[in-house]
This record gives sequence, C-alpha cells and structure tokens, in this order.
Amino acid sequence: MEYIFVVLVSFFGSLLQRITGFGFGIFAMIFLPHLLSSYKAANALAGMLSLLSCLVVTASLFRLVDWKNLILPSCASVAASFFAVRFMSGQEDALLRVLLGVFLILLSVYLMFFSDRIHIKPTWYGGLASGGLSGIMSGLFAMGGPPVVVYFMESENDVNRYLATIQAYFALTNLFNTAIKAAAGFVSGSVLIFWLFGAAGMLAGVYAGKKVCGKLNAGLIKKLVYAMMAASGVVNIAMSVL
Repeated sequence: MEYIFVVLVSFFGSLLQRITGFGFGIFAMIFLPHLLSSYKAANALAGMLSLLSCLVVTASLFRLVDWKNLILPSCASVAASFFAVRFMSGQEDALLRVLLGVFLILLSVYLMFFSDRIHIKPTWYGGLASGGLSGIMSGLFAMGGPPVVVYFMESENDVNRYLATIQAYFALTNLFNTAIKAAAGFVSGSVLIFWLFGAAGMLAGVYAGKKVCGKLNAGLIKKLVYAMMAASGVVNIAMSVL
C-alpha cells in the first residue's frame, strides 16, 4: 500500500506540473511526510522525483536553455541549500514538520492572493536573491519554485525559453540537493525503492498530462491545490504539537 500511495502521489503531482507548469514538489510534500517514517527521507525523495521530471523536460528543450541567465540564480541556490540542509540535518522531525506546516500555509496564501502582484526585476541582484531564497526553500522543504518562477518569467520573454531555462535550473539545483542530502544520510535503501515506484507514477502522469492539457480548468486545479496546502499545513502543525 505504501508503494501504491507513492505511485499515486507521483502520478498526480506530475499531472499537476504538466497542466499548470509547476507544483510537483509542493504536491509531493503535502503527502510524503505522512507516509515515510522520516521527514528528511520524504524531503530527499520529493527532490529526487522532481529531479527526474526536470531532466526529462530539459533534455527535450536543451537547445532553448539560456545558460547565461542560469549562472547567478544557480550559484546562489547551491550555496543557500547547502546551509539549509546542514541546518535540517541537526533538527528533530517534530520541528521540521512544524516548519513545513507554517511554510505550506504561508505559501498557499502567497500563491492564492499575491503571486500575480509580486515581481522580481531581471537584474544580477534579483537573480541572486531569487536563487538564494529558492535554495533555502528547496533545501528545507523540497519546493524551491516560487521565487525563481517570478524571476525567470521577468527575464525570459519567450515562453519556450522560459520553460527550458527554469527546468534546467531545477535540474542543476536538484542534482546538487540530492547529492548533499545523500551525503547527509537522508537517502536510504528504502528511499531508493520508493523512488523507483514513484518514477513509474511520474512518467505515467507526464503522459496523462499531455492528453488532458488544455481540457481541464488549470485555474480551478491550482486553487484546489492551494486549499490542500493550507489544510496540510494545519495538519502538520497539529500533529507535531499534539
């Protein structure tokens, strides 16, 4: 049942990502911490599954990647995520689950009410700031998308170049995050087995997403996910405190 649950989470997470353009890590971290025995293992698994998804997309759009635009955000993200993982490795699961709960609630409020109003100028310091914040979020919560989504949307005018560049950014940074989380001991044999099942679900979700993309109301799906994020945040906090 645990393996089937991971397959379902990966399937619907990748389906969401294919339809809306983001959200695999967010969706996965709503459920995986309740399934795996350790928050750190769940964090590593979500990042590993997201890495596979990003590599698939990056390979198909490789020629469109704006590598120059990747340098500053990626460097800032790598540095910030290193310290975030170092911090996480010394904390108890209960505290990490509370932090995840608070973060999910705040992120759901931001995405629902403020994401269209906040812009990051495509400057060198904008790239560093968005990459650094993304690295902290990716290291602690395996969901570093929102800051760099805002930055790359402002700095890449072509939709296809934006998609290729941001997926390449996630592929590079998730690869580093996976390496440092593995070095910290977060990746066990059971995590690798879960990853194999999750990879199958993710690939199926990508295929299904291609079939239904444009036929579903992406805006409504996003709002439902945001509501689930807020509810999951409350549950994480309540379970940790009680």
